[in-house]
Amino acid sequence: MRQTQLRLYNEAAGANNRTCDVINYFKCPYGDERGPLTEDGYQAEKLWKVVEWYDAHWNPNSSTIPAEQQRKWYHQNEPSILDVTNLEDILQADDDGRIQKIAEEQQQYRKENPG
Repeated sequence: MRQTQLRLYNEAAGANNRTCDVINYFKCPYGDERGPLTEDGYQAEKLWKVVEWYDAHWNPNSSTIPAEQQRKWYHQNEPSILDVTNLEDILQADDDGRIQKIAEEQQQYRKENPG
C-alpha cells in the first residue's frame, strides 16, 4: 500500500520525486509551479486519507475487534470495492464515484464518532 501512496503523490499529484524543505514561499525553487503543486498534493492527501479509512474498515486487521457500537462501520466478509494496492483502480474509483461513496460513509462515521 505504501508503494501505491508514493505513486499517487509522485504521478497523480505531479511531485515526480521532487521535494522542498523551504518554509518561505518567496524562496520556493519551483516558482509559479508552487501553487498547482501544493493544490495537487493537498488533493492527493485528501484522496489517500479516504483510501486509508477504507482499508481499515473493509480490510480490518484480524487481531483487532471493533467495539460493538462501531461494528456497523466495518465491512468484514463483504466484497471489496477498491483495490488499495492499485493506483489505477484508486484513480478510476475517484472518477466513477466509489471514492465519493466511501468518503460519505467516512463523514457519517466521524459525525457519529467524534474525536
